[in-house]
Amino acid sequence: MKYLNFSSHNISQIGLGTVRFGTVIEEQLSFEILDAFIEGDGNLIDTARGYFQEREGGYGKSEKTIGKWIKQFNKREKIFLVTKGGLKAHGRCWRFDLSRANLVKEAKESLEALNTEHIDCYLLHCDELEKSVEEIIDTAQEIKEITKAKYIGVSNWKLERIKNANTYAKKNHLAEFKVISCYWSIADYTQDIYDSDFNTYMNKPLYNYAKEQNCVVMAYASQAKGFFQKAIEKGINSLSPLIKRRFLTPRNVQKISLIKDYCDAKKTSVTSVVTSYITSQRLNTIALVGPSSVAQIDDIMCNCDYYLPKEIKERLSCHWERGILK
Repeated sequence: MKYLNFSSHNISQIGLGTVRFGTVIEEQLSFEILDAFIEGDGNLIDTARGYFQEREGGYGKSEKTIGKWIKQFNKREKIFLVTKGGLKAHGRCWRFDLSRANLVKEAKESLEALNTEHIDCYLLHCDELEKSVEEIIDTAQEIKEITKAKYIGVSNWKLERIKNANTYAKKNHLAEFKVISCYWSIADYTQDIYDSDFNTYMNKPLYNYAKEQNCVVMAYASQAKGFFQKAIEKGINSLSPLIKRRFLTPRNVQKISLIKDYCDAKKTSVTSVVTSYITSQRLNTIALVGPSSVAQIDDIMCNCDYYLPKEIKERLSCHWERGILK
């Protein structure tokens, strides 16, 4: 396992995403995946208060499932725990609530659900553009105290807002947002991702800012929902409509052949290439993965130490990366 040494904390560069734990992935299987992740020397577990709340009974279920596993198997000291707050659902419609009242309420609920006295890293799940960054940063300080979080950060925030928030924090000697979560994988994206009003994605300005400010970047959908693994194993026609809508581009079709040829020549796995594309960057990077079976997490953990050489990384690079790979 590759680790980040971030402010004296060793954090695994593979992070376990748990969106579907306790809902689509039933409790016992969730426990088995968590165990396999820890046994594979991973320690970063990523959840959120608002996961799956659009479905009846889903709100808080991921946190509760992890909390039950922590309590039942005494695992708290083995993990670096990340959760998020501020995302609200009304059916399939999303809204964002970064008010002090809501975030304090959710932070306390998260602590209880997770059976813990502290969160290692607390993220704001979204950005409420109607609120000033000054108000949000001030609230985040209180959330940091309530959760005893070592770090605070953001998910799905635009770069300009992150910059403005951190400028205010630095000027007033407050904790800055040092962790940033966004879409990032070896895949180029279709307009389905680029046109999203909610999700943000890695680009050149964000990359450069994270590098300059020594931030940690948590890359969600780092496996591109298995696009390359599935396409190489079973063909493009086997891909789901969702995967095609988000990742089926001419450039990615070209990458399918490049990755397959590279893996055949080097006797390595597709998963090792896809995962190490994130973990081999010259940033503090974490590849978040969302396995739905023990076999999938075992595959990822068995192939997590690979280092992708510069020359193949350049051949597989996304369009925005020109001029920054060194």
